[in-house]
Amino acid sequence: ATKAASAMWVKNHQLSGTSFEAAFMASEEYLKQLNSKLEKLAEMIHGDTVNEGGVSYDDITSWPNLRRLTIAKGVLWPEKLRKYLLYMEDLCDVPILEVMAI
Repeated sequence: ATKAASAMWVKNHQLSGTSFEAAFMASEEYLKQLNSKLEKLAEMIHGDTVNEGGVSYDDITSWPNLRRLTIAKGVLWPEKLRKYLLYMEDLCDVPILEVMAI
């Protein structure tokens, strides 16, 4: 995308109650909150999938949301969640986004 296109997108898609600049400046606090919640989420993972019975609707809804977070630098993935991400990456043949992390 061109710089003009990027600027237009930002202008037309402001976050409710804040700006992208303010949100970016608060990244450290947001990461701290996220990392804390990921620790709790990791306790809910059963092996390679969310549920003990194997791949389920919970994985269909959970994995894409977690995958989106892999584009953010500074996310501390608990070992159980990291294994889950890599298992689902392989199963779905859709890469996580860490190589593009910003």
